[in-house]
Amino acid sequence: MKLFDFPCVAVSTTIEAPLAAVWSVVDDINAPASFSQEFDGADWTDEGPHGVGSTFVGRNHRGDNSWTTTSTVTAWIPDNLFTFVVGEVNEPLAIWSFSLHREGDRTRLTFVATLGRGESGVSRAVSANPDREEEIVAGRLALWQSNMTATLEGIKSLAESIN
Repeated sequence: MKLFDFPCVAVSTTIEAPLAAVWSVVDDINAPASFSQEFDGADWTDEGPHGVGSTFVGRNHRGDNSWTTTSTVTAWIPDNLFTFVVGEVNEPLAIWSFSLHREGDRTRLTFVATLGRGESGVSRAVSANPDREEEIVAGRLALWQSNMTATLEGIKSLAESIN
């Protein structure tokens, strides 16, 4: 099963705003729900302040299928990096990461998602249809890329309006 090659998607944009303005949007775990066709929002499972080790439950849907996931923050560097693992930290369903880099008065925001080896809808589909693995994985990554691009466009708009 090639699924364990950890396929990933990365999208990035330059935002006409300083790091702090961009971070204020990235730091809000519910901001992407305003832009994603799949992510409906999340709730922290612990009281703040949040950082490495904090967990949250995300709500998602695609078509008539709805599900929740528990994520753990694995990197949290204000104005720089926010990474979380969906599912078990040692056997993730996926790893999601926002990284911010100063470019003069602007900020470069990169959003990366990596498919993990934990049991998920993708891994179950591949197990049921091993001859279609590449097609299944490519289809999932294409959906991610579309939602990630929309999320970055939304974060950009919000951050630039703050600035």
